[in-house]
Amino acid sequence: MRKKILTIMVAGFAGICLSAQEQPYKKMAEELSAQANKAPMNVSVGNFLYEDTKLMSGFSAILRNELGSALTKTGKFKIISREKQEEAANEQEFQKFDIFDPDSKKTSIHVKGIDGVVRGKFYFRYPVVTVLVELLCLDGMETKSVKLELNAADIPVEIIPANLKESEKNIVDIRDRIKNVPHDFEIKISAAGLNRDFRGGDKVQFKVRAEKSCRIAVFCHQSDGSTVLLFPNNWSKDTVVEANTDMLIPKTKDKKFEIEVGAPFGSDVIQVIACTKRSALHGKMEELVKSQSIPGYRSVTRGLFSKAVDESIEDGSPEDSTEGKPQWSENHIVISTYK
Repeated sequence: MRKKILTIMVAGFAGICLSAQEQPYKKMAEELSAQANKAPMNVSVGNFLYEDTKLMSGFSAILRNELGSALTKTGKFKIISREKQEEAANEQEFQKFDIFDPDSKKTSIHVKGIDGVVRGKFYFRYPVVTVLVELLCLDGMETKSVKLELNAADIPVEIIPANLKESEKNIVDIRDRIKNVPHDFEIKISAAGLNRDFRGGDKVQFKVRAEKSCRIAVFCHQSDGSTVLLFPNNWSKDTVVEANTDMLIPKTKDKKFEIEVGAPFGSDVIQVIACTKRSALHGKMEELVKSQSIPGYRSVTRGLFSKAVDESIEDGSPEDSTEGKPQWSENHIVISTYK
């Protein structure tokens, strides 16, 4: 377990004193508590994004952990665990926005067990890091905001997301390649636990849920321009997902099948493409897995990926002869990884 970054110092008979590094988080928590509509307030700690991007860094994790701890100490907030957050997110069914994301639009929503979400962004202009934090009150979607400025020299991790330029280019490239995929029904993909930033060595599991029974293919488009087929794979070759049922990838936590975060670090696009019939795309991905002699996750060239998607969409006819026009959908998330 990574040791706590911001420490508590004990100074003689003065008792427990907060270090200079921890004081700003305490101050920010107190300012938010002064604005809270009720107490105690059940809050979820969401994402902290770098500037106006979808990317995160090791500093995002520090903000999430330290603010969560400071909010609890005010006595006015009860922090909802990641497990409870995930349960609440499932109850949203197929909301088209992520309440944990500071860029999500403010539409009134009721999430059982959660009164508000703390989330934000940070901006780096050497030597100052400016953190903008908001408390989104779900009852009426009212927002309370506070601002914090930190000295970059006091932050013990990388502030800027890994491989920033390559990551941004990667996201744009994938969005251009999938722009013709219809969204005929709702499908959702998320990382188990709702995390979207991971340190090297972390184990990751993804979850897919669709409102219609369909066939899926799940890809990891990495920041270095490579693409990995996560599903189907050697251990789960059937691409069918039943309606309103969670599909875990990988299905088991056996060490032989797990997905472990490693280089290249940066921000990757995790994408699911679905069709209600067995399309040429899903057929090709199944064949790739069958033809692989060595167990593991299969690499796919971006060219092959684009060609398979475009040809399947343009063709419009499924590989099987079942009557009825096939329906398509797609969803993706950006996950950030760092050393």
